[in-house]
Amino acid sequence: MATAPKAHLGLFRTFDLLDELIKDYNKAMELLMADQESQFLRRVAVRNTFSFVEGVIQILKYEIKRKYRLEQPTYKLTPKEREIVYEEKISVGESNIPVFTPVDKGFFKVFKLADKILNERNAPFVIEKSEKGIIFSAKNTRNRLTHPRNYYDIEITDYEIYNMMLLFELTRSSFEFIFNPNASVRVLLTSTSNPF
Repeated sequence: MATAPKAHLGLFRTFDLLDELIKDYNKAMELLMADQESQFLRRVAVRNTFSFVEGVIQILKYEIKRKYRLEQPTYKLTPKEREIVYEEKISVGESNIPVFTPVDKGFFKVFKLADKILNERNAPFVIEKSEKGIIFSAKNTRNRLTHPRNYYDIEITDYEIYNMMLLFELTRSSFEFIFNPNASVRVLLTSTSNPF
């Protein structure tokens, strides 16, 4: 029987969040591999993939803010970068205006900022054109699923599931690169065999 979540203590618990999102993704894929024809499980896999991606983006934003709060890095955020990290635009009035950044733009900008601020390596974080294609394609699938206009919008193809697997791996490997101070080059995502 499910219980109500415990009240949080104001802690972000970034790596607990990461662990749970990875477990959710792995379980969704495990269930899907056992019943590959299930459209319900395909939709669950898409949703879990994007929960992981968006969770990782939030973790990186948290780590950037933490670095500024505790260490005062030499790199100064531009107003646009600050909008992305803090999700608000500084207004002239009394309150700040919330800012929404689409997941693809957030992915590109937050990973590049995190690499710049959290690491001091000479090799810049670069997302290849083929990797951008994975992100855009996966985002289109997620958007179609989230805002369906007809029956076909909720059908997920083998190719789209394969793309979700690539997006998960791209996000995971990019995250590892950011937090590995010994990495001088990010391993680029190469095409792997499609399990479908």
